[in-house]
Amino acid sequence: MRRSGHLAIAALLLILPACGDDGPGIDLQPAGSFSGEFAPVDGAGPGEVSFRLNDAASGIVTARLDPGFTGLECPEGDVLESGGFQVEYEPQLPISGTSFSDAGWSGTFSSPTAVSGTYDLSDDYDCDVTLEWSATAD
Repeated sequence: MRRSGHLAIAALLLILPACGDDGPGIDLQPAGSFSGEFAPVDGAGPGEVSFRLNDAASGIVTARLDPGFTGLECPEGDVLESGGFQVEYEPQLPISGTSFSDAGWSGTFSSPTAVSGTYDLSDDYDCDVTLEWSATAD
């Protein structure tokens, strides 16, 4: 019984340093670029999502989000006909583990070349709709 307790402690010591690391948990290409589309829904999509990583691949430095609105009806009654924007992050938008998040835009890397996530329109457009998106490395 005592031996198994030592094994459990040893395993915990191996796991704890990884839990405290808040850098990228995936081997991303330094200064890499990603581009993709929003999943089409009534009134939006496919649109465009693209972003570029910093030289250390630890954060996002620029992003372009354009859901491709074509009459998206918000539950609050508004209709979105156009929109989209580009942002430069200074400081960078950090990648923690395999994920990032900024206001309503978030994503998770499933591999060094694939990422997907959601864009909650309530922050930028005051519209209670969440869109899904996916992108791949350029």
